[in-house]
Amino acid sequence: MPETRYARTADDAHIAYKVAGTGPVDLVYVPGWYSRLDVSWQQPLDARFLRSLASFSRLIMVDRRGIGLSDSVPRAAPPPPEVLLDDLKAVMDAVGSEQAALFGEFEGGPLCTLFAATHPERTRALVLYASHARRSWAPDYPWAWTDQQFEEEIATAERALERGWDEDFFLRWAEEFVPSLAHDKGFSPWLRKAFGPPGALGSAIALARLEHELDIRAVLPTIQVPTLVINRVGDRVANLEEGRWVAAQIPGARFVELPGEDHPPWAGDQRSVIETIGSFLGVSRPPAEVHRVLA
Repeated sequence: MPETRYARTADDAHIAYKVAGTGPVDLVYVPGWYSRLDVSWQQPLDARFLRSLASFSRLIMVDRRGIGLSDSVPRAAPPPPEVLLDDLKAVMDAVGSEQAALFGEFEGGPLCTLFAATHPERTRALVLYASHARRSWAPDYPWAWTDQQFEEEIATAERALERGWDEDFFLRWAEEFVPSLAHDKGFSPWLRKAFGPPGALGSAIALARLEHELDIRAVLPTIQVPTLVINRVGDRVANLEEGRWVAAQIPGARFVELPGEDHPPWAGDQRSVIETIGSFLGVSRPPAEVHRVLA
């Protein structure tokens, strides 16, 4: 597991990051809300995915402010998007990265998109996986939650916490989020770690409210860097047509649909995700992992 380091921001916050690999491309990976740098490397499939990315890049993994090992955010006053953009810039400065490809997964996608629009000189390329342009329903954006659905989900998470993250909650969530592992007894303990300690829920809810109100649709046509949008056909969390729509709004963006139902890129057929990203970035094809056993 690479060492966890911290970048200090202009407002004196600490943003956690890890660096792995020495490839020719800097790749800043911003996962969704469930990710934690310390926990991701403890999940064999997730760790293999990260090692594969690091086989053709200098992989810079970031815990967003309010997530994982980074500083928390107040529930009543989540930071504006501009602050989160400065957090990414602080991490890039800390590792000496003048220009990087940005890989935004789900909630990490809008942040990477805004960074590409705001700092094109520091963005080599943009990769969006299972991402979106907004998280609240609108007549011309039918794929997102209504305000009522959002509040119901928040209330469900809080009730589950009060009961101690019971098995029913985890099973329902896993069947939607990562169906291929939902009934794997070895997966549930890791999933509990990924959710973080109870004190992390306030930060997660604060960020969820920020993301629910965020609308970056007007930004998409201004993106001028090469862009790749990836969605899995059967993803129950990220709608395929939503991804297709996002790609259509970005000039010259390439849209790739891959088979599978799992939401995280490391679950299911992760090889196709790795090869698609590597090919798009113009690097040599990542070598396949070889597993040796003593017979």
